[in-house]
Amino acid sequence: MCYLESYTGSVADKRAFLSHLVADNSFSDNIWCESVPTSMSSEFGFAMEHDGQYVYLDGVNRIYRAKIAQSSLEIGADILKFETVCDSLSGSLTVELDNSSGRYNRAGSGELDMLTPGSEIQFSPGCGTDNGNEYGPGQLYVIQSLEKRISGGKSSLLIRAEDTFCRLKRWRATNQMRWNRSSSQLSVRGILGYVLSKAGIRMEVLSASAQLDSFYPDFTIHVGDDGYELLEKLLSFVPDLVFLQGHCIYCVYPRETDSPVYSYGLNHPVFSGVYADTFSEVNRVVLEGVDSSSRIFMVQGFLWDEIYQNHDRTLRIYDRNINTLAQARERLDSYFRKAALKQQTGRIVTPVNCGQQLFDVVRISQPESGLEGLVRRINGIRVVYEPGKGIYRQELSLGKV
Repeated sequence: MCYLESYTGSVADKRAFLSHLVADNSFSDNIWCESVPTSMSSEFGFAMEHDGQYVYLDGVNRIYRAKIAQSSLEIGADILKFETVCDSLSGSLTVELDNSSGRYNRAGSGELDMLTPGSEIQFSPGCGTDNGNEYGPGQLYVIQSLEKRISGGKSSLLIRAEDTFCRLKRWRATNQMRWNRSSSQLSVRGILGYVLSKAGIRMEVLSASAQLDSFYPDFTIHVGDDGYELLEKLLSFVPDLVFLQGHCIYCVYPRETDSPVYSYGLNHPVFSGVYADTFSEVNRVVLEGVDSSSRIFMVQGFLWDEIYQNHDRTLRIYDRNINTLAQARERLDSYFRKAALKQQTGRIVTPVNCGQQLFDVVRISQPESGLEGLVRRINGIRVVYEPGKGIYRQELSLGKV
C-alpha cells in the first residue's frame, strides 16, 4: 500500500508512505505493518502495478520500481564459527566467515549487496539421518553489524545479528491508542496481535489460557512506547509464554501436566549435564485492585515453604483492571506460575536436535549418574558450530515443568 500524507500546518508537507500486510495474512485480516516514510514525491500520489518481475509505483512524472524476486547469498561453506542463542524474548546469532580469498572485501556492494546491516539471515539446523539430510524450521535474524577482522595474517568477516524481536524493540508508537475504557473491545490476544503487527510479526496460538481471550484490560499505548515493553506488559496479565520462529510469534500455555515430547540420554546422548535445585524469585504477591464501587481491595498469595526457608521475596502490584476476587486470584496464580517457570534448574549439552523448540517438555536420563526419567522444560537453546574443530553441539537450559 502507498498513500500520500498531506500536512497543512505552518510547515506544509506532502509525503508518500509505504506499508504492507504482515506476512502470511490475508487482505481481509487487515493487519498492517507500521507505515514507513519515503523520499518519493508526487502531487497526486502513486498508482501501484506489477508485471511479475517488478512492482511499480507510478506518479505523474516519474516511475519507481523494485524487483519482486528476493536475492540470496549462500555463506555456509565459509563458516569458521557459528553460534546462536535463543531465549523466550530474545535471540542472537554470531557467525565468523573465512575471508582469506577476499570474497567479503566488498560486502554490501555488487554481488554482495544483500550482505549489509538490515538484511536477514536464515539459519536452518540440520543433521544426516537414515532418511538423508533433514532440516529443522529456519530461524531468521536481522544483521546488526559487519566487522572485518585481520589477525595473525588471517582475514575474516564477523556478522552479528538478532532475531526479529529487534524490530519490535525499535518500533515506537507514533499515535496514542486505547482499548476497553468503557466496553470490551480487544482481549489481551487482540492487543498483542496489534502491537506485534507494527513490527511485521504475526501471532499464532498453539495453546492458550482462558485469560488470553477473556481478559479485556483498559490498556493505553502512549506516543513513544516501544513494542518490546508493551509485549512484556501484556504478557504479565496472563500465564502464557511466547517464542519466536521467523516472523511469527507462537503462544503456548505451559501446564504442569504437559507430557514429554522427546528424550535425551539413551538414543540421543548427553555429553554433559548440570542439574540444580533452586527457589523462586517471588514467594509472596500483594495485589491491589478496584471493585465496581471504585474501592481498593487487596489480595495476597504465599508460598509458605519457601518463605519459611528463605524469608519473603514480595512482589507488590496495583492494577485497576482487577475488579473481582476471581480476577485477582487468577493473576496471583499467573505470577507464581511465571516465577516458577523462570527458575533455571540446570543445563545439558547434546548433539544438535534440529526440531528442538523453546518450552518443549523433555525427559532426561543419565544412568551412569543415577539419573532416570528427569522431566524438565526447555528454557533456552544455544547452538555452536565450528567445522574446523569438528564441533556441532547444542546446549539446552532447563527449567521446571
